[in-house]
Amino acid sequence: MTMVTSAPSRLQRKKDTVRVRILTSAIRLFTERGFQQTTVEQIAAAADIGKGTIYNYFPAKEDILGAFLADREQDLAAHAAPLAQSPLPLAEILTAYVRLHLQMKEAHRDFVRVFFARMYSGDPAFLPFLRHFQTIVDPPLVTFLATLRERGLLPDSTNIPALVQLFKQYQLSITTVWLFDEPPFERTYALIPQQMGLLCRGLRSSPTADS
Repeated sequence: MTMVTSAPSRLQRKKDTVRVRILTSAIRLFTERGFQQTTVEQIAAAADIGKGTIYNYFPAKEDILGAFLADREQDLAAHAAPLAQSPLPLAEILTAYVRLHLQMKEAHRDFVRVFFARMYSGDPAFLPFLRHFQTIVDPPLVTFLATLRERGLLPDSTNIPALVQLFKQYQLSITTVWLFDEPPFERTYALIPQQMGLLCRGLRSSPTADS
């Protein structure tokens, strides 16, 4: 039986357009002025819509931030999925994954700086958002690493949730270097295979085993 998928309605297309305008305007202002210094009123003015319209889409500024990052993570997951089936060795697959992650963020590097500054600020009000953000980031990475385990590139005993946390620590340190590097990011891209090789050697000598 053939499923027929209808095109988005005119109303839905309009909603999608407004959502993109809000996100684009907000991220630009967050980057230029900082997250704390940017008000919803300023975002509404930049997007040329009413303040109330923003609340129809996003209850709070953190939700705008979350939506933008969620969109980027979904894009990454879609582009990274084929890497899980790559014939390359494990270290090279992970290196390609991290490189792709950074390359897809290059256009928004100033904003990533703003996000990291907010993350490291120690503001307790930001912690719930960070926890929610992990629920966006983790599932695609779990699927990616689980596929590698199914292919035999990771030991059968590998505890995937534990490896996700370890992998994110490596990725966080590499991203921090990238934020202080300059295009074409030679120092960062030289660091990635070193770090992924170190991670893989650690997995071979003492795999993260299921408890």
